[in-house]
Amino acid sequence: MSRADSFGPCVRYSNMEWDEKHPCYICGYPIPVTIPYCKCGIIKCPKCGACACPSSMSEEVFEALITLRNKYCCNPINFAQGINLGLEPKKITKLLELVPHYKTALDYCRNLEIGAAKKGGWNVRDG
Repeated sequence: MSRADSFGPCVRYSNMEWDEKHPCYICGYPIPVTIPYCKCGIIKCPKCGACACPSSMSEEVFEALITLRNKYCCNPINFAQGINLGLEPKKITKLLELVPHYKTALDYCRNLEIGAAKKGGWNVRDG
């Protein structure tokens, strides 16, 4: 199994607009979702070069990213609730230190989804 296979489908994937610019989890740079994928199967950040390749991020950072994505991006209830920095367990706080712009990226997606829901679109709480 490749590292890219560890990326489960996110809550927003089927509602994503092709003009979106998803913040890089590592540096926060807004990455157009239409740029070519790296050979690893994940979009590579044009600014910092982050992707799923082992040369791009350490195993520790990669595992932190996968844990965060599985907990928040791939779970409709957690996605809807978001991250409250003052209330998260220490383990999550440590993972967020390893993936410094994860919360920025999650908040970006949540804001887009909330906007779609207000316009009568899909509601993340419905799954």
